[in-house]
Amino acid sequence: MVIGLNEIPYLRQFPNDGRIIPLMNYFDGTRWHSYRPEEPGRALDLHVVEFVSGMYLALDPQHESDLELPLLTFLFQRKPIRATFKAFEPLYNDLENALAVLHKQFVLFRHYAANADLTYGTIVSTELEYALFNHRSAYDLINRLIIAFLRQHHLLKNEPPDSFRKVAQRTIDETKAGYGFSDQVAEFYAAKKDRFLVLREARDAIVHHGKSPGFVFKLPHGFGINGNSLVGSELKRGNLWANLKPNENDLGSCLALLALLTKDLFDVLADVTGALTESIADLPVETAPGYRVFARSQLSTHRILIPTYLDEPWRMDAGSTHHTLS
Repeated sequence: MVIGLNEIPYLRQFPNDGRIIPLMNYFDGTRWHSYRPEEPGRALDLHVVEFVSGMYLALDPQHESDLELPLLTFLFQRKPIRATFKAFEPLYNDLENALAVLHKQFVLFRHYAANADLTYGTIVSTELEYALFNHRSAYDLINRLIIAFLRQHHLLKNEPPDSFRKVAQRTIDETKAGYGFSDQVAEFYAAKKDRFLVLREARDAIVHHGKSPGFVFKLPHGFGINGNSLVGSELKRGNLWANLKPNENDLGSCLALLALLTKDLFDVLADVTGALTESIADLPVETAPGYRVFARSQLSTHRILIPTYLDEPWRMDAGSTHHTLS
């Protein structure tokens, strides 16, 4: 059914200040809608029978496992422009990738527990390498999104580098003077610098120095990484090793490392939302007051269980106590 944009229930503002009219999947409390632009000023209202995965707008989550994405809620409500939405899409994919790597740990553990397959060292270490690479990628996308947002608001003195590392390695005073960053944005980069650089060094230890099949160990309750390995040494230098709950043989949990990486990405999204919000003195009125953007994924269970993975990582053999494999 074709309707006018003014008939879309969640839209309350139709600004002409460069913002776009954001059309999203929408749950009205009873049924699903998917809006697609048609002729100027009108949209096609598609009634979705079942919404399996993706992002949607609603007053409340349709299911308790659906997660709000505060950064996209902020961008949707306050500054829906093509550049920031375009920057967010690949970032959302990196969040999904981080959850997928967590999921694969359970798939792999069950496989190697049931089979006399000695390839686990290379396979699991490859997963760790990818997770560290994905983490680095997400930070660069966050940097890109910040730049797009500040540029749109004319809050940049000079264009920052397209690299989180290059920006974060500067001092607060340098980013404020060089790029025109607000106190909040400059402090955001400074607060994230140390952990980001530690994890970057851990990734480089694998990528640039190689790995051996002995890098990962298969234990009765999960996969472990040696504290004397290149990655373990970097995590120790950065005071992160204890997060992997090392056992008496100084083997840290691979699951805990992956959970730490994933949690960090969700935390940084919340923190950058606060920094951007506080950087604008007079925020534009909300496009759809009261509504929030949620993400639905078949991997959402892992986001909910991250605190459990960090507290009790050596329980991968606990089956449904930790995770029910779909």
